[in-house]
Amino acid sequence: MVKVDAHPPPETCQLFTQPGVAKTKLPWTYLILKSFFGGIFISLGSLFALVVAGRSLEQLSSNPSPITLLAAFTFSIEIVLVILTNVELATSNVDVKTYTTLQRKIAIYHLYRN
Repeated sequence: MVKVDAHPPPETCQLFTQPGVAKTKLPWTYLILKSFFGGIFISLGSLFALVVAGRSLEQLSSNPSPITLLAAFTFSIEIVLVILTNVELATSNVDVKTYTTLQRKIAIYHLYRN
C-alpha cells in the first residue's frame, strides 16, 4: 500500500491561513515590490512562450502539436519563478486573503489593503 504524505482537512485549512496572516504584516513597499516582480515574471514567461511559438511558423502550419506543447512548457516557467521567489500574484492574494478574512484571522481592512 502506498503511503501518502497528506494533511487532514482541518490542518490544511490552518496551513492555508498562515500565509494570509503573515502577508498582513508586510510593509507597503515590500508588497509593491513583490507585486511588481510577480508581474515581471508573468510577462517574461508569456513573452518566452510567444517567442518559442512564433519562431517556427512553417512547423506550426504543418504539425502544430509539438510547438504548442513546447510553448506550454515554456509558459510554465513563470509559475516556477513565482513559487521559487515567493512574489505576490493577484490570484493567490484573492484566494488566501479572502479565506483568512472569512476565518476571522485578519480584519477586512487587511483584505482591501492587499
